[in-house]
Amino acid sequence: MAAVFASLAGTAIVCWTLREVFTDLFQPSESGSLSSFLGKTLFRLTKHARWMLSSAGPLSIVVVIFCWASLVSIGFALVSWARFPEGFARTATESQGGIGRFWTMLYFSLASLTTLGSTTFSPTSQWMRMVSSIESLIGISLLTASITWVVLIYPALGRMRTLTRLVLALRRAQEQTGLDLLAGNTQDFMAQLAQGVLRTRIDFIHFPLIYYFHSDSEGGSLARSLLALDDLATRAFVERKSDETRLGASLLKIALDDLARTLAHKFVRTADANNTRSVFDAVVRDHLEAEWE
Repeated sequence: MAAVFASLAGTAIVCWTLREVFTDLFQPSESGSLSSFLGKTLFRLTKHARWMLSSAGPLSIVVVIFCWASLVSIGFALVSWARFPEGFARTATESQGGIGRFWTMLYFSLASLTTLGSTTFSPTSQWMRMVSSIESLIGISLLTASITWVVLIYPALGRMRTLTRLVLALRRAQEQTGLDLLAGNTQDFMAQLAQGVLRTRIDFIHFPLIYYFHSDSEGGSLARSLLALDDLATRAFVERKSDETRLGASLLKIALDDLARTLAHKFVRTADANNTRSVFDAVVRDHLEAEWE
């Protein structure tokens, strides 16, 4: 009976883990519960040690991939443990107790996952050989998926950082020249800013972990950049600028509102989730930042 429960538990762990991997890679709008939980937990923990906050994002990726591999290994180890030692040949550990046998099977599972194989013993039944081969295929797929995930996350992070640097450069240009961005026909430039905001919103949906990449530099702060863009869009209406400028500002405001709803739904809690300014303020507080003066 224990062997049956071990096999069922191992199968359930493997299936659940593969579902998490599939969700993160192919259904990012749903967001894997494991990656979301780990990202939020590590981000909260690192906020207690400010010097570690900038490592929260990269650390989340490493921990998520490590958990994927560990859970798959444990799941297959339970399946193998249920048929050990009678299902294996050339073993010298038959006299071990239940815990010792599990560690032996965990070693065998890790060897199969990494496609290295074990030279100490091997499965004798066709069924266990098939299970071992399937684990090796999953290991190769998991490695490929992890590399692809990392390769795609950093361009998304780069797009987000580009938007923040552009807003900082815009602020400095206005300060140095004394010219107001809203003084002329800025419809096209507003549209470019709106496009950057919309792209950032899509990146947050596809790669939620980029939210936990904290930047200590002023130019890398997305939260403060969003506040500056919100002020810019609002000012175009308050100061009654030209129709073309207000049209571009309206487009930017709509993009900011869409991003705020995404942030409120997936990352931050605020008393008024429909208030864009309130959501961006919550992001500022969540990243332990001070708003631009």
